[in-house]
Amino acid sequence: MNSSEDAQLIGQSVGSAVRITSLKLHKHFEIQEPPGVARGVDGDLPNGDWLRLYVCRGALPVRLANPQWEWAEFEALPVVGVARHSAGRWTVVGQTMLIQPKA
Repeated sequence: MNSSEDAQLIGQSVGSAVRITSLKLHKHFEIQEPPGVARGVDGDLPNGDWLRLYVCRGALPVRLANPQWEWAEFEALPVVGVARHSAGRWTVVGQTMLIQPKA
């Protein structure tokens, strides 16, 4: 996939995007924006790229004391942004967090 293919994931449900891309979710798959704001899910693609699927900020309740979410909470939410780490660099489309993690 490339940026234009990643852009086609926007508007899909997170569950559909995971199936379309064959994304293998990380053990701790939740993307969090401090403090306690769920922003999406991440995992690895079959080709080794790291993919992050973002949802709208505020789509899930803020959890300060125990910032953990279940897969079912994300599955039906629409993807609003995609970030991909490939060949040592990030590419992003749509609404993502400003800073992506170091790989």
